[in-house]
Amino acid sequence: MDRGEDPRVEQKRREVEAIEKLHKLETQKSIYLKTFRNVAVEWFEYQRSINARANNEKGERTAYLRLRKHVYPLIGNRVIQELGVEDAVKVLTPVWKSKNSADKIYQLLRRIFEFAIVKKYYAGVNPIDKKGSLGVLLQPLTLQRTTGDNMAALPYERVPELIQALMQNDTNSALAVAFSILTASRFRAVRLSEWSEYELDGEIPLWRIPPEHDKNKGRGLRHIPLSPQALVILQKMKSRTHGRSVFIFPSVRGLALCDSVPSTLFRSMSADRVLAGQEPWVDPLMLDSDGKPKVATQHGTARASFKSWAKSDKLGNFGKYPEELIEACLLHSIRKRYNGAYDRSTFDLARYRLLCA
Repeated sequence: MDRGEDPRVEQKRREVEAIEKLHKLETQKSIYLKTFRNVAVEWFEYQRSINARANNEKGERTAYLRLRKHVYPLIGNRVIQELGVEDAVKVLTPVWKSKNSADKIYQLLRRIFEFAIVKKYYAGVNPIDKKGSLGVLLQPLTLQRTTGDNMAALPYERVPELIQALMQNDTNSALAVAFSILTASRFRAVRLSEWSEYELDGEIPLWRIPPEHDKNKGRGLRHIPLSPQALVILQKMKSRTHGRSVFIFPSVRGLALCDSVPSTLFRSMSADRVLAGQEPWVDPLMLDSDGKPKVATQHGTARASFKSWAKSDKLGNFGKYPEELIEACLLHSIRKRYNGAYDRSTFDLARYRLLCA
């Protein structure tokens, strides 16, 4: 009253300030109570809002599955502000020896924590940093890492037997895998291939792989000469599909085969051979965590087994086929310092003879 202010106005102002202060505290409380899962979901939503994964829906699904399998069970329901380097080690330790999986999970965690810091859900430096304490704690595991680059491959001596088994299996999946081995190609290109990609009437039958179906998007070889054995499979599929699907090796519903088809097929065929008392389709040089030979993979058998055969001195192939020719069959680019930009050789005849052999 001494200041000439109306007590009722002063009381109203204090009530408003108290409500605003309470609202601010509640907001801060809700921010600091966000769990890792809450923040991860919000990060995914943000990625969608800026179309960060517009051309990679599979990448988003894979990232989500990695979180659900490796991260959520350990820290998903923990308040993100309470997480630190020790928690990061707890999550990464089970997968750190396998370089491919570990690096992807590491990058995923790092980006989610970066997002949390920007949104002020996490106060402090990013705990997911290999250059800091995390790297020191993970160093012993890093030294024990597998390269993750090599995939289990069937010894080349057994490939003819495998081809015969796949042909007897006679499913679209088995024939697709057999075709990929005979062409030393990646399975993605095979499962997505359409009849329009093939030129079968020329002196050398060719399969031209579209850039969107190829791992190497830049300039380089994208066509593969087709051996008579590969043509046999194409003829079989032509009589089978009768134009019911645009894909050469369609699924039961006429769609493209899944990426997981070869691994499922190799496992089931190997299990059948074990039951029959026969040697399974395994790579004797690669062992799993139980010390048993790993089941061979399509990628390893189609490509590594081919290269091992083409360079085998036991068969007299070492030096018979130039390295550049072998790499060309695998559609690998040979980058030379001086003539790489000028050499446009495609070795079609030489590649055809090698793939026939």
